[in-house]
Amino acid sequence: MNKFIFIVGAVAAGKSTFMENKLYNLNQKESNFFDHDKLKLMIQLYADDKTKINDLNLANALKNAIQDSIQGNKDFMMQIHFTTDQLSQINTYLHHYKNNFEFNAHFIGVADVNILRERANKRELLGGHSSEGKSIQKSFEQSFKNFATYLPQLKTATIWDNTKDFGFHHMEKQLVFENGILTFQNLNLTEYAKSLVDYTSKKIS
Repeated sequence: MNKFIFIVGAVAAGKSTFMENKLYNLNQKESNFFDHDKLKLMIQLYADDKTKINDLNLANALKNAIQDSIQGNKDFMMQIHFTTDQLSQINTYLHHYKNNFEFNAHFIGVADVNILRERANKRELLGGHSSEGKSIQKSFEQSFKNFATYLPQLKTATIWDNTKDFGFHHMEKQLVFENGILTFQNLNLTEYAKSLVDYTSKKIS
């Protein structure tokens, strides 16, 4: 069964870079993805006809990309914060597509909200996508708390620590959960990852 992969994390955690460099570029012909944060289409099926991108409604484009993934036997990747106001949307995906996909996730964590603010400012100065209108603080406070409650519904959930600028090719996974059960723990856990182990053990038990 193909995978529906949530790329989860706070604003400026590094979701776009992770998805593009760690996942999508290795598997372009076998996956579609939709990037909510940039509010633009990043879907492989429209790459050959960019004129469509200006005319398509974002909601329809998302639905079309998911349907293309189902029909074309592809994985589908989506960036999302898992803030409280997104939970009904997440629940809809889990319910509506439960017979079409295996649900997986990658959580990109950062230990300090000030690091997120600095990265967001730097990104915008360099011409990257803007964080205007988004609450870094809210996403930092809510993303992992909500994500932890969904671990039992995810076939596999991998947690990464992007607190330091490792460069994604050298960053190591910290924790892996399968159906809510911790099955892998890095031998050199970061301090941030240790705090997440403590939090999830209390949340799931």
